[in-house]
Amino acid sequence: MNMYSRVHDEPVPWVTILVGDWARVWIVARIAIPVTIGCMAMIMVGGILHNKRHPGEGGSIMNVVIEVLLVKTVELLSHTISYARIGIMLLVHAALLLTVNNSYHSMGGAESVGGLALIIGGNLGIMMIEGLIVYIQSLRLHLYEFFTKWYDGGGKPFKKIAPEMLYNQLLWKKRD
Repeated sequence: MNMYSRVHDEPVPWVTILVGDWARVWIVARIAIPVTIGCMAMIMVGGILHNKRHPGEGGSIMNVVIEVLLVKTVELLSHTISYARIGIMLLVHAALLLTVNNSYHSMGGAESVGGLALIIGGNLGIMMIEGLIVYIQSLRLHLYEFFTKWYDGGGKPFKKIAPEMLYNQLLWKKRD
């Protein structure tokens, strides 16, 4: 992609709006890694200072460094991948709408009964598909992010309300 060359002089979405017109792709690409390393260093220094002020909470300098390098980095990457899912759903939405709208126009648009049925049915179908996707994502969030944080599972074992009924018991004896 060659993002580091001055060929990419396009403005960066959202960043340009927030910080001004100087934020171009090649500049942001060049400063992203040093800014990330600087943030990690600040977190490490803050953790070390916290451990020196509160020695009873445990933790050494190596614990802080390993936590920042491994745990926080993996956590950041997993959140980035998780939020990329939203962008993917946006692209799927755009592709579905583009397909329905192009089919609508190729069938004659509003003058055609088939075109009107296609645009109405297509949009309803897209809404149903996206509703299913949102439902699945909601279940995933509840299961993996909500339950794993608060559900402990350290209670009593499950017992049925009705006792197990045993009507017959067969005993096999060997005949002599």
